[in-house]
Amino acid sequence: MAALAAAAIVLGAAAPVPSLAAATPPVSSPVGDARVIGTFAMSAQITAARNVRGEHVGQVLARTWVLSAQECAVSVCPSLTLEREREAGIHETLTLLRTGPGSYAGSSTFYVPLRCHRRVHPRGARAPFTIELAVASLETVQEIAFARQITATYINPRRFDATRCPLGPSHDAATYTGSATTPIPAPEAPVPPPPAP
Repeated sequence: MAALAAAAIVLGAAAPVPSLAAATPPVSSPVGDARVIGTFAMSAQITAARNVRGEHVGQVLARTWVLSAQECAVSVCPSLTLEREREAGIHETLTLLRTGPGSYAGSSTFYVPLRCHRRVHPRGARAPFTIELAVASLETVQEIAFARQITATYINPRRFDATRCPLGPSHDAATYTGSATTPIPAPEAPVPPPPAP
């Protein structure tokens, strides 16, 4: 997650960065495969925030995620497209690949503005991250399962400063839970049999 404003500058030697991935178990689905499509109202709780302006551990944020899937075979979709609200007014798109029944993961990078020598650098810090998502509950229509609740984790293990001002150790992480706010697609109408000759 990006800070809500320019990240703070911290002077001093860089300390070793703890492994956030080791502290967060992989996300897996308790219910299995389902089509993860529609808009989801997400509640995020920040689980790690070091030198990230505007964030603190335990903070709860509301976000909106829009998910779509193509080339699904019944309830199994090989990939999802996530359009997520990262912060107010900033959105990004991420591809999530299926890692197991009802489970997906994807990685990308965003940039954080930093102030250095009285100038704001829009791409001052590079923040690689991974999102893992799992189906938490589903409903079935005509033998196709649709996700109604999802859980997810976000991990940014380290931010890389691209300015001449030392940022110092910086990273964040969060857990997400969310419910679908769009209805399940309506069942397809049965095709009438052809008229008798």
